[in-house]
Amino acid sequence: MSGFPKVLADRVEGYIALRRSLGYAFRSSAAILRKLARYVAAKDLDGPLTQDLALRFVLSWKERLTVVQFDMALSAVFATISLSTTRGPKCSILVHFPGRAPFHHRES
Repeated sequence: MSGFPKVLADRVEGYIALRRSLGYAFRSSAAILRKLARYVAAKDLDGPLTQDLALRFVLSWKERLTVVQFDMALSAVFATISLSTTRGPKCSILVHFPGRAPFHHRES
């Protein structure tokens, strides 16, 4: 067993604490990130946290996702990737959806 699942779980909890200390409720995204940490632990995956791993995680969900939920899940995971691999945020990763663009969800 690698140490990556533990490191990821610690970073997820740290990121959640940071967001909440800044005044954000951060409930939905926190649940998604904790689900990611459990997914990595259950599969005993080695790091690093990559876009491929993030996409496999979201696509592994048994629940039906709306475009907004899918977008929010990937955004939360990519924010964690960005913060875990750099000292600052990266630009957003654009995901193109067929048809009309979904409205942008902002979590308070």
